[in-house]
Amino acid sequence: MLIHPEAYERYVAEMLTTPDDSIEHKLAAEIVALDDDALQTLLFAMYTQDPKGTAEFAVAVRLLSLLFAPAVQS
Repeated sequence: MLIHPEAYERYVAEMLTTPDDSIEHKLAAEIVALDDDALQTLLFAMYTQDPKGTAEFAVAVRLLSLLFAPAVQS
């Protein structure tokens, strides 16, 4: 089970405030609907398959760093 830090929750909530047709909003809506396994699969796929510089890659980098940085620092 993933622990969603407050900064992660804030970022997803922030993305949900973007226009409904924006990629950020669509990704956030998808992300909140996923269980932890599906979330990890999606974020790792976005990180490894989407080109650097895309919104998808940027979101994956940000969310992965928010989710896993505490574990890596331990």
